[in-house]
Amino acid sequence: MSKKRVHELGKALKEHGIELSNQELVDKLHKLGYDVKSHSSSLEEDQAAAAVEKIVSEKKPKAAPPRPSGPGFVVRRKAHGEVAAPPPPEPVAEPVDGVLQLLRLGLHLLLQLVVQPAQLRFQGLALG
Repeated sequence: MSKKRVHELGKALKEHGIELSNQELVDKLHKLGYDVKSHSSSLEEDQAAAAVEKIVSEKKPKAAPPRPSGPGFVVRRKAHGEVAAPPPPEPVAEPVDGVLQLLRLGLHLLLQLVVQPAQLRFQGLALG
């Protein structure tokens, strides 16, 4: 026959929903009359099965925590009734158009500053 270690019994009890530390399990097995000294002590397979059955019958297993159903994110649904659609976004001029407009304005101002005084000097009028 094969033998089972006390800590393996603890794992088997977890499958039944009963969580005991190794020391608590050793104490429980002492109360049931088994000669174990630590979590690494061994029991025969039939003794281990009988011990697990006794402990499961004594203790109520903890209820397993409810698992969330569905996806792991919240799905928002639209409200019932009429909901106004958001207005379409206003067309935004592309940055290239804005840069070109600035260049044109700058060129226009530059021409006014350079060309007009030259024309005035040509006509005999001097700017002060």
